[in-house]
Amino acid sequence: MPKRLTISLKPRHAMQVTRVSIGKKKLVYAILVKRALKYKWGRSRIAYIGTTKKGVARIAQSIAARAQDVLSIYGVREFTVRIVTCSPKPGVKTWQKLERAFLLTFRQKYGELPKCNTQGKNMKQRDEFKYFKRDRLERVLEMLAEYFLKESSQRYRKVFGCNCMSRLYGHFLFWELRLFELLKLGERMVLSCLKMLKVEQEQMSTVTRHHG
Repeated sequence: MPKRLTISLKPRHAMQVTRVSIGKKKLVYAILVKRALKYKWGRSRIAYIGTTKKGVARIAQSIAARAQDVLSIYGVREFTVRIVTCSPKPGVKTWQKLERAFLLTFRQKYGELPKCNTQGKNMKQRDEFKYFKRDRLERVLEMLAEYFLKESSQRYRKVFGCNCMSRLYGHFLFWELRLFELLKLGERMVLSCLKMLKVEQEQMSTVTRHHG
């Protein structure tokens, strides 16, 4: 009798589809990771921003196409997808305008596009901000970056059944922001020291040439 094969159920879900995913056909979506990714001017959990006019089917295709790139980022073991929509406007492909507005706002805030956005690096502003407010776009980017923190807070609140997690979450955000500020300050101090050393070296070389 042949040996039977072993069946294994993986502990984590591979994909979760909700009504939000199929409620709007034309939408913008963001791929988020738990590990804050380092960009030129800061950190964000956003790894990719894209758009589709075919709903969840296109999102599933994009996830399949970009899963390897996202999961190959150091320290990233899982990711989730959030959806952003906007009100329609006759004669305007608003979902494309919204995607471009988010990418331009992200680049302006972090100095570069999301890690897995390989196209659009030389994108120029057109009329995107005629349709959307910059401060709202920035706020949505912040909300996306905070998604996993809020998710963890809700999970612990369910476990412990107390409101103290909201205060703990607030303290966590406060110290995370302070840590980023300290890191930026440290980078500026290092750059300042390097500039001073360069000036001293130039002065020494000038003195050496003069005496020589």
